[in-house]
Amino acid sequence: MKIELESVLLKPIVTEKSTRLREDSCYTFHVRKDTNKVTIKKAIEKIFNVTVVSCKISIVKPKKHMLRTRRGYGSSTGFKKAYVTLKKGEKISEIEV
Repeated sequence: MKIELESVLLKPIVTEKSTRLREDSCYTFHVRKDTNKVTIKKAIEKIFNVTVVSCKISIVKPKKHMLRTRRGYGSSTGFKKAYVTLKKGEKISEIEV
């Protein structure tokens, strides 16, 4: 199964922590669950025209909520998060807030 590089990145994650990480050229993305570090690195380099130094992945597990419904308790969906560090001095200007 071949993955299109444009469909690997779902959306950038913009939180307080990710904003602090941007000072060190580290960007955070919500990515597809079936991707790996090499695919994410190729996608970032192709889409944003930058050089990727490192890529770290973490899997965010779903959290259970105390919201009671007919079918039981609710929960959020889990997802895969990628921390991408760029070459020193490079930026992704499309994500800057």
